[in-house]
Amino acid sequence: MKYSVRNNCSIELFELPLWSVAIGPDEEKGEKSGTAKGLIAIGDSATGIVAVGYLAKGIVSVGVVSIGLFSVGVLNFCLAGVGFFTIGAVLAKGILAAALYKASGLIAAGYEATGTLTFSLDAFF
Repeated sequence: MKYSVRNNCSIELFELPLWSVAIGPDEEKGEKSGTAKGLIAIGDSATGIVAVGYLAKGIVSVGVVSIGLFSVGVLNFCLAGVGFFTIGAVLAKGILAAALYKASGLIAAGYEATGTLTFSLDAFF
């Protein structure tokens, strides 16, 4: 037996439910993994203003692979984020961090970079 959860709020804003939870496969619909879409989304793949999941996409995202303005996760693509490998436009913190402005980590690259091994453009100007 495979574990599966589906729950959507009946309240909608901008044609999206207030919250959406989709975890595990849904054999009746032929889904191999849960896809949650809502203002607050929690699932295997989650998309929302606040998204939590293996693949999270949102303004605030938390996940293994996280894409958003503010991200926390293992692999992040963001405006500002924290995680193992983070690529941020403004701020990146992590073991491997790269940012256009500030990066901080074991290995960091950016205009201002701090860490053990850094590649900083600030040193050239």
